[in-house]
Amino acid sequence: MVTVILADRRSAVLTPSSLACLSHMPTINLTSGCAHGCLYCYTQGYTAHPGKDKVVLYQNTLEKLKDELAHKRTRPRVVYFSPSSDLFQPLPEVLALGYRILEFLFSRGISIAFLSKGRIPDETMGLLLKHADKVRAQIGIITVDEGVQRVFEPNTAGPRERLKQIATLIDGGIATEARLDPILPGITDTTTTNALSHLLSALTRVGVKHAAASVLFLRPSTGSSYPFLS
Repeated sequence: MVTVILADRRSAVLTPSSLACLSHMPTINLTSGCAHGCLYCYTQGYTAHPGKDKVVLYQNTLEKLKDELAHKRTRPRVVYFSPSSDLFQPLPEVLALGYRILEFLFSRGISIAFLSKGRIPDETMGLLLKHADKVRAQIGIITVDEGVQRVFEPNTAGPRERLKQIATLIDGGIATEARLDPILPGITDTTTTNALSHLLSALTRVGVKHAAASVLFLRPSTGSSYPFLS
């Protein structure tokens, strides 16, 4: 059971990313912490992480965003929803706020990019498809094995659902790529089960042309919480 803690954001909504690949666009975090509960999540080591099964929702994000954009000389062309606070967490409060923010950004002609392992609600999917030319989607998927997914990513969308979402996004004209983050050594890359081959084949069948991958890097905060990963 995930506890949602409502809080007001004091810092800026549009913040620069420390990642070189995202240096050209501001990022938005709707929450601190994430309800997906992925065992390997690097954000567990963040000093501001609220703790296991807790999510802090910044309820005033939309109001602050409107104020920030009103005072900017130049509006950003695109904003990125940070994967450290997934836009599509299984929490009604997060999903509702995310929808309103997306709606507002599109109304101002601002494009969006996101990385998610969650279930995209039908209403939000419709909004994304309506503004397909202003959306870049990245869907994180590490396996087609639902057993592995349930262990390592307990509150995320299942592999079949993610593949279906990818197909819907691509068919709707949205630039979509897969993120195989992270590959779990000895689990999702085994040659005995051809795990990666099965995943890549499934992605090919739904129309994926581009995919990126990284290998699990255990940080102390992750390894100490889940010693069987070490």
